[in-house]
Amino acid sequence: MGAKKKSQNSDIKSMIFQRFKAIKWLNKYTLTLSIFVIWVCFFDNHNWVKQQKVQKAIEGLEQEKEEYIAKLANARKQEKDLSNNMEKLAREKYNFAHPNEDVFIIESEIKK
Repeated sequence: MGAKKKSQNSDIKSMIFQRFKAIKWLNKYTLTLSIFVIWVCFFDNHNWVKQQKVQKAIEGLEQEKEEYIAKLANARKQEKDLSNNMEKLAREKYNFAHPNEDVFIIESEIKK
């Protein structure tokens, strides 16, 4: 009876060994590499999820920067126009006039 149990145990061990032998890519290197990749992607301080959030934030900030650069260019252009045509701006926008002048305001209604 003891010999029969030994043969069954050895048969089970040989079946398990054959199954692991059939999976040739599963060795200590691939196992180590897969554990490393999982660690880096999810558990590290600089993991993949945090990197994606930071990248999205950077892209948003760069877009904001471009918008502010465009606004700054527009403000500089308006400043230049203001310094060159201060009297024209005062007359058109604020309806200023010299003491001996009459100002006529013509408003047009455009229907869309």
